[in-house]
Amino acid sequence: MLLLSRSRGSVQPFPLQCAPVLRVLALLVVASIADASTVDLLGYLRAHPPGSSGAGPAPVVLPSAAFGQVRPALKSPAPNAIEVPVTVPAQGRFRVGIAVQDVFLGQDMVAGAAPVGFAASLRFADGRTERLFARTLDIRQRVSDRRWIDLAIDVSRLAGREATLRLENEAAGPGETSGLFALWSRPLLYDVGETHARPNLLLVTVDALRADHLGAYGYARPTTPRLDQLAAEGVRFAAAFTSGPMTLPSMGQLFTASPFPAPTRPTLVSSLFAGGVLRTKAIVNNLYLFHWLALETRDPFDSITAAWSWRADRMTRNALQWVDQRPGVPFALYLHYIDTHTPYRPPPPFATRFTDAAYAGPVGLRFDDVSGARAGHYAPADRARIVALYDAELSFVDAEIGRLLDGLAARGLLDHTLVIVTADHGEEQWDHGSFFHGQSLYDELLHVPLVMRFPDRAYAGRVVTQPVRSIDIVPTICDVLGLPAFPEFEGVSLLPLIAHDTSPPGELFARAANLEFPYRFALRTPRYKLIRTIETGREELYDLASDPGETRDLAAEAALAEVTRPLRDAMDAHRQPLRETGVQVRAVARDGRAHEIDLAVTASNTGTLADPDRVDLEDGDRLVLAPDGRTLRWTGQVGAHPVGIRFDRGPARPLGPLPAFEVRARVDGRDLPPPAIYLADGASHPASSPFVYRRVPASLFGGEREESPLLAGATPSFGAHGSEPVSIFLWRFPDERTGAVAPALDETARRRLRALGYVE
Repeated sequence: MLLLSRSRGSVQPFPLQCAPVLRVLALLVVASIADASTVDLLGYLRAHPPGSSGAGPAPVVLPSAAFGQVRPALKSPAPNAIEVPVTVPAQGRFRVGIAVQDVFLGQDMVAGAAPVGFAASLRFADGRTERLFARTLDIRQRVSDRRWIDLAIDVSRLAGREATLRLENEAAGPGETSGLFALWSRPLLYDVGETHARPNLLLVTVDALRADHLGAYGYARPTTPRLDQLAAEGVRFAAAFTSGPMTLPSMGQLFTASPFPAPTRPTLVSSLFAGGVLRTKAIVNNLYLFHWLALETRDPFDSITAAWSWRADRMTRNALQWVDQRPGVPFALYLHYIDTHTPYRPPPPFATRFTDAAYAGPVGLRFDDVSGARAGHYAPADRARIVALYDAELSFVDAEIGRLLDGLAARGLLDHTLVIVTADHGEEQWDHGSFFHGQSLYDELLHVPLVMRFPDRAYAGRVVTQPVRSIDIVPTICDVLGLPAFPEFEGVSLLPLIAHDTSPPGELFARAANLEFPYRFALRTPRYKLIRTIETGREELYDLASDPGETRDLAAEAALAEVTRPLRDAMDAHRQPLRETGVQVRAVARDGRAHEIDLAVTASNTGTLADPDRVDLEDGDRLVLAPDGRTLRWTGQVGAHPVGIRFDRGPARPLGPLPAFEVRARVDGRDLPPPAIYLADGASHPASSPFVYRRVPASLFGGEREESPLLAGATPSFGAHGSEPVSIFLWRFPDERTGAVAPALDETARRRLRALGYVE
């Protein structure tokens, strides 16, 4: 197999044994944009944020809406200019979409907006300037300008020249300029030959899909003939594990190649953009996932279809229609099928494919009673019927994935496409006495299928038995497609493991982080798994070699203390980012005696709290996050050694007021007075106790300021402070959010989620 390497203005094939060089090359691409054959200006501006050119707002990179269409864009006030150093590639082309924002702070701009002039040019060291384009959009006077306008300019005649690429916009006539913004969608300088030589990408995830229900993974029923065929034509990973038991954070972890998918982290899409992939598309019908992809990621897809009620057949049909819209243009397409998620409603003829004709119980050909299944309301024959419906849905999805692959083959695209099929998580079917997902970190929820079909069927039929992780998928995509792999990616490429049977990528760190279930961490090696529950600190230990079903908890066995210790140390190492981000709370008794503490953090109505963790708490202490995410409570004891907790602010409701939270600390049954509470770097105190922390807008153009400021650049000193026997320290780090979490949802969204089985 040949991979793609970058040279200036060309694509060079080289053997697989050189693949490790790809990551180094990718980092160089990110670090030295002037030497890159692809220049993703949005990525550059994220790394080098432009300042304001006057009293108005600074340009910012964010998803921007214009006339009903949202795109990743640079939102720039008029007038403004941006300059970026570049080298024109051999077959260079510059492309960009432009538009004028039609709504600002709820105000319709069309009726009064001034015309906006857009221009792009290249300025060379000798002072010469080459104008790429100049165009004026007048959304007030010209109906034809009320849209995104896409431009592509051939610059190959300037190949090899170093220059400064300048994007500028200004008000170009009379009209309203307050709230007037020019939008630049994905300005990109790229090499046409390199872009077209790179394979396409098809990434498919199937919701709630257990690996052990696929024929290729040993299932007795013929549920997945097409996925089994895909495995035969590609590489099957027998022991692939996701990092979370629910769609969020597991899909965020996959896309960011990190257990902690903070909104600022680069994603697969960031690499696609940086590599010059011209068309990216996501079709998803999971509400949580759509929200995360659209609003909570650094770089959203060019287009995201919210396929709320679509079955698998409509998903496949829409995907092929999208491919056909621009034939011959390389693409990256992501689909998330949800049919295997409750409620089960398999269409004919799949509905009766695996059911027992003699069954006469209460479960028909539809099933949505998740709460009853969890509560043990169904007899063994009923449970078998429910599993048969799950398998029917899987068979339906399998057929539609097969139809998608057939469609690509018929268009001559399949052998020029990297195809990856996996799942966000598994599904418990009473393996540990429950049903659904999110409630545990056992393997029925973490073990997922992973199949990769490489271009031209490279490595066909190989089976990798060593454990791999979902966070390794994106680095592998980057390796195969020759895309930049960002240093923030914590996963590793699986190509060396596939080609040379090298060592597996490392232990699995997983986290259960959904409000409806207890927060937990797990550390999994090929032999052992350690699970820790955040609420109580309780640990579970399983020997996977002798007990693959995880039925015998060995944590209390003294003989295994030497086994548990390194697992615990490794888990703590993975949890370290939690101590370096978000809101931190520590308490210490200056008199050295034990004191009872009861500390509650309560979010305002517009927000939630997320990702709590214990920091050196004793096992008897409790840390409980309420099911609605609004109250976090720590009860236990404080002594001479600083102990505490950490948490994040959850995502705010869109367009709602900025969320706030109240902190109330009680020690030995009484409220701790303000002088015993130290904020930020430890030099200030709240005005009252309890006190409220909030952020308020700094100006009309953005920014925030704190009331009861907590922002600190480093951990404060916990030395002796004041006369109170116990001191509490609260601060927050600049990087707050550590993970993809479920948003605060309105009642309509909650009804939709309840229909899927999410019980509140």
